Amino acid sequence: MQLSNVSIVPPEYIEKDPRTLLFHAPDIPPVVYAKKMQVFTFYYAVKAAENASRAAGFMLVPSSCMNWYRKQKLADNRKVAIGRNAFFMMRESEMTNTERKKLLEYLQEEGIVA
Repeated sequence: MQLSNVSIVPPEYIEKDPRTLLFHAPDIPPVVYAKKMQVFTFYYAVKAAENASRAAGFMLVPSSCMNWYRKQKLADNRKVAIGRNAFFMMRESEMTNTERKKLLEYLQEEGIVA
């Protein structure tokens, strides 16, 4: 399986767009709406970063899939921080076997790859 073509963003995030929710359900509690908007804007920003990294010839890898030493080496010019989460732009050929395995586990946890 070629990982460079796989997106780390769940495909159903755009279907759950909460921006029109206030129009259709004006009595929604503010906390519920804020939480839905927070999740949506996070994935919206991740998708934008993923598109930019693909345009540069990289793929976006979550920091949880990487070793701390590799994170330090790549933190200078390939780190993308979105909220409290960090992602790194990498080529598939640069990834170690452990990073590939962790990325596949991450994709399975998110429900992106079966």
